[in-house]
Amino acid sequence: MVYVHTEGGQPEEPRWADGGTYMVNMKIAQNRAAFSSLPDDGTRDTVIGRLKDGTRLDLKGANDDPHEEPSDVPELLPPNAHVRKAGPRGQHDDTEIFRRGLPYADVVNGRVEVGLHFCSFQATAAQFDTVFNDWMLNQLFPQRPDGSIPGIDALMSTATAHGPLVEVRHAGIFFVPPYDQDGLAAALTAAAGPSRRRTGRLAINKVVVSPGNPGKRFERGGFTFEVRDSAGKTTVPNSQFTTQTNGRGVCQADLTVGETYQLVEVSTPRPVEPTEPIIFSMDKPNKHLRVENRIVEPNPGYTV
Repeated sequence: MVYVHTEGGQPEEPRWADGGTYMVNMKIAQNRAAFSSLPDDGTRDTVIGRLKDGTRLDLKGANDDPHEEPSDVPELLPPNAHVRKAGPRGQHDDTEIFRRGLPYADVVNGRVEVGLHFCSFQATAAQFDTVFNDWMLNQLFPQRPDGSIPGIDALMSTATAHGPLVEVRHAGIFFVPPYDQDGLAAALTAAAGPSRRRTGRLAINKVVVSPGNPGKRFERGGFTFEVRDSAGKTTVPNSQFTTQTNGRGVCQADLTVGETYQLVEVSTPRPVEPTEPIIFSMDKPNKHLRVENRIVEPNPGYTV
């Protein structure tokens, strides 16, 4: 799930990137005084969504092994708890990253600062963008049955007399080239030269925007497309596909390089303005398109 696979889920990537991965690194300082100032352990547990021993709140008395967490949407967790916002599960499990937090301690201006080096690996940068922006910083995610607003991730938004609980000091997204036993240069030049492939694959990035507020974030999964011939009359076999929760969609049909096609949106999971068919040329075997929808207000989806 973390490696670029140009013949699979990431056909738009160049051939030399096959087997590489995208790495996100954040240095996150933890405000010990702010965390200690919270009323009690129960409040601190609610912010994270876990007890001190790592047990998730919705597993208390049922299963104390965090490796045996359920795959269903954890409704018993507070809606703005960190583990709920950063890992909602259920239909959102198609957004996959491998993440770890590594503790650090620094001396800054004569005082000890502690925190985490957050590091994650993912096959596309869109995976992390979805977790951080569509989920954690989206105040209406996850959608609540009673219409209430969950709020931004409590770990990122809780304010105290001593300041915020955490502060992101540094952050970056990097590409890690594929491994080659002969070194970096060999990894990057192994696939050099013009492609002789006669067919290619199409990947899209679905974007949903609000005309009145470009900063709003929306669910982008469940949009269905198909590829037709240049006249829009004949559907290419095996070309229908649906976007994942991170807005990405990959057409499984092999499309002829040099041919012209139409990308047609055939169904949407929520009210949006219709998208006109997109005429595109398979001018290369790793084609990528950005497809934008304008939401129909009032907004039935998730926003910031």
